[in-house]
Amino acid sequence: MSTDTTDDDSRLARLSTRDDPYVEQDEAAELPLLLHSMGVLRELFGDLVAAVRPTTVVEIGGEGGLLTRELLAHAEALDARVLCVDSAPSAALVELADTTRLELVRAFSPAAIDELPERAEFVVVDGDHNYAVVVEETRRLLARADAAGFPPFVAFHDVCFPWARRDLYYDPSAVDPAGVHAHRFDTGVSVFSHDPIPGGGMRSRGNYAIADHAGGERNGVRTAIEDAIADRDDLVLRIVPAVFGLGFLYPKDAPWAPAVDALLQPLDRSPLLARLERNRLALYMKLLELQDHGHALARAYDEDRARFEARYAEVSGENLRLREELAALKDAGRSGASPVPTAGGPA
Repeated sequence: MSTDTTDDDSRLARLSTRDDPYVEQDEAAELPLLLHSMGVLRELFGDLVAAVRPTTVVEIGGEGGLLTRELLAHAEALDARVLCVDSAPSAALVELADTTRLELVRAFSPAAIDELPERAEFVVVDGDHNYAVVVEETRRLLARADAAGFPPFVAFHDVCFPWARRDLYYDPSAVDPAGVHAHRFDTGVSVFSHDPIPGGGMRSRGNYAIADHAGGERNGVRTAIEDAIADRDDLVLRIVPAVFGLGFLYPKDAPWAPAVDALLQPLDRSPLLARLERNRLALYMKLLELQDHGHALARAYDEDRARFEARYAEVSGENLRLREELAALKDAGRSGASPVPTAGGPA
């Protein structure tokens, strides 16, 4: 079980009483608004770490460190090492490395896998979400486990929509050109469209590139995992269709496999979870559509206001010129002199 159940026990106790109906609101207020963090699955990862009992836990791609914190907490009870491989670690990861037992490896995966401790039994892969990188990561992790003679447990993120069958590239130049599909940095993806959406949908805003097409060969995270284990009948791949999809890969005959099966089999390809995930994503896509529509209206308003202000300035200038001309005519009439026309006025 998870190493610290105090908060969960307190939450369950609050849910069971009629006198404290605000636990869900309080919890929602405390959670970071992240659509994609595996940190929300902390209980599952805690139970998996407890079942596998690794000596070394490795996370490839730490981002903001939410899952990293959970892995640290669960590994501490086992006195296990925790490493995070990240070529450009966030400030949160650096702080964790400075203040906890976390070992930060500033390197690119999959090459960094060869430098990991010999027995890296529990690995979470959440780095570059494209076929070329993930297939190589998977093969290297399995080869190291085979050579060292231990059963590996590997968790993968983004094995469902949108990167299951479509490549994402943080830096296309870092990937073998033969493995890079046609891509763009200015498109987005949506559950309502098969094709990337220029400037719309869920997009990177320049932080990563999206493959122009989905499906086919050598395309996407899940495709990479499937190809890497195509000849491995000794392994099982569980798919949990939540939070963009998690894949769990491990040997069928590992000593801890029955305990892991008990945790993952009820979730594996669950129609209920898949339906909830589709609904979650559909709601998010609609939110993005409304947000984009609001931004478009704001831009149109700003453009109309700019045109109005320009026209107002033009009319104000013309009004001032006419006032000056009228004043000159009045002065000329009082003095009996011929009026001098102003610029742009009648000769």
